[in-house]
Amino acid sequence: MKLLQCNIQGRKHLDKINNLLELIVPDVVCLQEADEQIISILTAKGYKTKFLPIIKRQAPEGLVDEGVVLAAKAMQNIREHYYYFPADGIALQNYARHRETTAHGYIIVDCFVDDIMYRVATTHFTWTARGDIASLEQRQDMGKLMAKLSVESPHILCGDFNIPRGFNPLYNDLVTQYIDTIPSHYTSSLDKNFHRMGNIASRSHLFTHFMVDYILTQAPYRAENVELIFGVSDHAAAVADIYRQ
Repeated sequence: MKLLQCNIQGRKHLDKINNLLELIVPDVVCLQEADEQIISILTAKGYKTKFLPIIKRQAPEGLVDEGVVLAAKAMQNIREHYYYFPADGIALQNYARHRETTAHGYIIVDCFVDDIMYRVATTHFTWTARGDIASLEQRQDMGKLMAKLSVESPHILCGDFNIPRGFNPLYNDLVTQYIDTIPSHYTSSLDKNFHRMGNIASRSHLFTHFMVDYILTQAPYRAENVELIFGVSDHAAAVADIYRQ
């Protein structure tokens, strides 16, 4: 099963994402910061999609829902769960009021490729201004996320986790339950050429030490030919061949 994972940064790079889809031809697609426009592109390519809104963004037509998308040509047992939801509902993104405006949840689906079932989940985990330090909100949300996923049968978990490998201690919570399939020679999954912090010298470490996007597996699933593809968004896309043993 060919899997594509990417935070696509809203509508900013749709041409690049469309080209990537045509190049990779993935069986399963996991996206973050996605809205109805990429869903339309996926639908036109024959994918079935599931969307979970987590934030609102300003668009030419007004406020639109943005969130995580899981797409596959054939899928069943489609479920969604929020592990954090603002008291007043999702609202226009505001980094200063992140907790009051942004929800966090995951989609989990049974995808079928060549009559083999692959259970796949995707999430956009809690953001914090200091990615190398686990915030209280991240710790709370990680506990809830792991508790919910622990009752699921084995699966693949993909997403933008905002948890830098080797720095944020919550990374250890992930690899206690999953295998991190991103090769160790990748030290950052952020793309300096597109990221809003790309030209800020004091944040240059983001592009050398912040590996935050993952494809995580549990037995009986294994990943091969895992690579990051830069130049498509402010985050690199992660691509892998997934096998069920």
